[in-house]
Amino acid sequence: SKLYEKAEKDIQEKEAEKIELEVLADNQKGNKFYQKQGFEVKNTEKVEFNGEEVSQKVLVKNLES
Repeated sequence: SKLYEKAEKDIQEKEAEKIELEVLADNQKGNKFYQKQGFEVKNTEKVEFNGEEVSQKVLVKNLES
């Protein structure tokens, strides 16, 4: 999406080496979107969300060439 592309460009201009974010493991659309953007799963962890224990994926994308 254009919004994501703009955000990544802004992050690169700040000379960041990587982007790391979390997505609920059962959020299929979110996981698919970020994997299409080049993110890889770093790990999966259990967290509390709205009073429930859920799984989330930690995704990372290296920005260095």
